[in-house]
Amino acid sequence: MKFRLDTEADTLALARRIAARLEPGVPLLLKGPLGSGKTFLAREAIRALSGTPGPVPSPSFSLLQEYESASGPVAHFDLYRLKHANEVFELDFESILSTHITLIEWPEIVEDYIKERFNPLEIRILTESGGRTAQINLQL
Repeated sequence: MKFRLDTEADTLALARRIAARLEPGVPLLLKGPLGSGKTFLAREAIRALSGTPGPVPSPSFSLLQEYESASGPVAHFDLYRLKHANEVFELDFESILSTHITLIEWPEIVEDYIKERFNPLEIRILTESGGRTAQINLQL
């Protein structure tokens, strides 16, 4: 399924639709080049889940941010800075994938592991001249 993301409002609407489909044990993999909107989409999905109108910090430096929501705990990983996949397991990664609603930016370093054990949702944001397109492997 493809969605045009010409404006922030388009991305916000998509994030809300996705948030309604997220559940523990079904990690959301966010892929795309730097600046494509992965973090914006993740933050808006987290806002929709948690009902938090304020800032949602990025896990760029901490690798992981956790939140509470009516649907259960939420984990947001940003794995951009990882050099080795085993680094993420120091963060209780396996347990979090099973028990939390999980959003993962830059999942490529652990993607094989995730796909062997879970049935993840995947969003690939493509930047093109004139805007962005999100490719999603689910029906919304």
